Amino acid sequence: GPYLAGTTLALAVSLPTIANQFPILGGEQGLIFDIGVPPARLGEDFSLYQWFFWISSLTALIMIWLLVNLISTRYGREFRALRDNPIAAQLSGINIGRKKAVAFSLSAGIAGLAGGLLVMLISGVSPSAFPLSLSFLLLAGAVVTGVYSLKGVILGALVLVAIPEIAESVVSRIGGSEGFVTSLPGFMVSALLILTVLFAPSGPGHLLHHKKHLKH
Repeated sequence: GPYLAGTTLALAVSLPTIANQFPILGGEQGLIFDIGVPPARLGEDFSLYQWFFWISSLTALIMIWLLVNLISTRYGREFRALRDNPIAAQLSGINIGRKKAVAFSLSAGIAGLAGGLLVMLISGVSPSAFPLSLSFLLLAGAVVTGVYSLKGVILGALVLVAIPEIAESVVSRIGGSEGFVTSLPGFMVSALLILTVLFAPSGPGHLLHHKKHLKH
């Protein structure tokens, strides 16, 4: 519950500072990796970024497929029961503590895999690559689109990726100072977050799903 969330937040704040104290981890500069080049059989015109795109896309599709299948199993039903009503789940015989630990470990593993893909893309890793603001941004994305379904999570990821691009397009049209360019994505996320909390606390996806059931 809140203790696990607090511990996670404390780790996010403290680990970058701790990592900077160990030269073996590269300090503030981090570690640089030589990712290599795409296989020669793909042709000379096949760029490194195309190679990264296909690796990341294939990995994402595999993970989505695994999660979709997991949700339809007994474990997935137990996770949903725990999410909707922990007391009822416990009364039905579900070990709440164990299931929470499994869910946290699973999500941490997926996040670690995503971090590995990011390292591949930027050819290195450093404490500054994962600031605390990134954690709040991911949390905002989860709140904006909802976490009641896998579709909402995917939509949240797309929104977080699209907002900086939309902000850059807006700035290129209307112009603005460097500070405005830097703060506009955060302002857009904050506005979406406020609107979501006011009009769709469970996320737009859950709201549409609820309205669909009411019609039937």
